[in-house]
Amino acid sequence: MMISYRKFENKDLDQLLSVYLQGFSALYGDTTQQYAEEFLELYESALIEGVEGEMFIAEKDNNIIGFAVIHQESTTEFKFGPIVVVPIFQRRGIGSKLLQLCINFARSNRVKQFYLKVNDNNQAAVAFYKKFGFSIIEAFPSDVEGHNFLKMVYTL
Repeated sequence: MMISYRKFENKDLDQLLSVYLQGFSALYGDTTQQYAEEFLELYESALIEGVEGEMFIAEKDNNIIGFAVIHQESTTEFKFGPIVVVPIFQRRGIGSKLLQLCINFARSNRVKQFYLKVNDNNQAAVAFYKKFGFSIIEAFPSDVEGHNFLKMVYTL
C-alpha cells in the first residue's frame, strides 16, 4: 500500500468534507455534517487571512485518506487538530505520520508548545496523544451531553 504525504493544496478542499465525515461519523453521529462544514468554513477563512500553520495530507491513488492541521490560534498559542484518517486506513501508522509532520512543522517554526482538544469519550484518541507525549491539562464541557473536552498539551 503506497501512501504519500504532502502539504495541503487548494485542490484538496473538494475531498476534505468526505474524509471528515468518514472519520468522525462514529464519534459525532448526526452532528458530523455540521461540524465538518464548520471546520471547512474556518479553514477556508484561515487560508484567506493567511493564518500561520499547515495542513498535511495523506493520500493513496490520488485520494485523500487523512489529514492533520496545526495552526496559530492566538499570538501565544498554536493548536493541533483536527486529525482524521478514513476508518478503513486507521491503525496503519498514518495518523502517527501526520502528527509527526505537524510536530516537525512546529519545531521548524520555533513553536515551543501547542495544544489540542479531544472529547473525553474518544479514548482511542486520548491514548494515541498520550503515546506521543501529550499531557492533559484541563477538562471543560463539550457540546456532547455528558462529556467533556480534554485540553492536551505537547511541549517541544
